[in-house]
Amino acid sequence: MSSLSHKIDEWMKEAESRPESAVTIVRLIARRLQELTGRNEELLAENIALQNGTRVEEYQKRIAYLEYQLDMLKRRFGTDDVNFRDGNKQLVDL
Repeated sequence: MSSLSHKIDEWMKEAESRPESAVTIVRLIARRLQELTGRNEELLAENIALQNGTRVEEYQKRIAYLEYQLDMLKRRFGTDDVNFRDGNKQLVDL
């Protein structure tokens, strides 16, 4: 029996043995269902964005901007690509 099925069985037994607790149980379940529905909608929007390429375009723009910033740093500090990578490796090795 899955954990959810077990939990539902517990709720049913509780509601049968103490009917006054049924309202509280339903409220808790309804609140959790609202939370899960909201999260599901967020994930659905994310999936749609990934499928239609919107999110990919956003990531590509962000990558291009970060590469631009990296080029600006290289120019400012007068490093070439090889020296910059070597410096990064040394920082990582620390």
